[in-house]
Amino acid sequence: MMVDPNTITGLLITQSVLLIVAIVGGFFKLNYDRKLLQSQTAAKIKEIEHNIIKQTELEFIEEQLSAFYGPIQMLLRTNESLFKKSFDTDVWESVRKNILLPNNNKIAEIIVNKIHLLEGNEIPPSFIRFIEHAYLWDAYKDVESGFSQAYFKKNATFPRKFASDIDIGFKVVRQKYHNAINSNQRNSI
Repeated sequence: MMVDPNTITGLLITQSVLLIVAIVGGFFKLNYDRKLLQSQTAAKIKEIEHNIIKQTELEFIEEQLSAFYGPIQMLLRTNESLFKKSFDTDVWESVRKNILLPNNNKIAEIIVNKIHLLEGNEIPPSFIRFIEHAYLWDAYKDVESGFSQAYFKKNATFPRKFASDIDIGFKVVRQKYHNAINSNQRNSI
């Protein structure tokens, strides 16, 4: 039995077309899968970058609270309380020399060494005035009379605005901290 050459040619053409369609279809499927994988990878990378940025921001805020605003806030509140309780008493000189002066020096040291943790772009003038106050008060620690009139005449008294600026900064950073924590909790759900 002899097969018609047109039939063989028709079968070969049909099989060739099917093979070409399968190859082209496979190529399009492979290309689609590659683009889908690239898109998914890019989205995952973006998510990871976002999480790293959020974590870094949270760590910076935590450092602002734990290494700057928190310690200054605690030392200021302690000094304020002890000043009120001991001024014009028999323990005043001891409290001034042994507690208030060292606390002021610690605050000044925190400001000088951790100023990068300050909230905002500018150093409030009250910070400079506080450092002046701390350094001058420390210089008077060995003066017999404790406080001298010259100290007050030099306008180096405690700058009340400093405590206010610290309170405001502390509240702003605490709010940022709570917002970041809440945002992270929502994103992890």
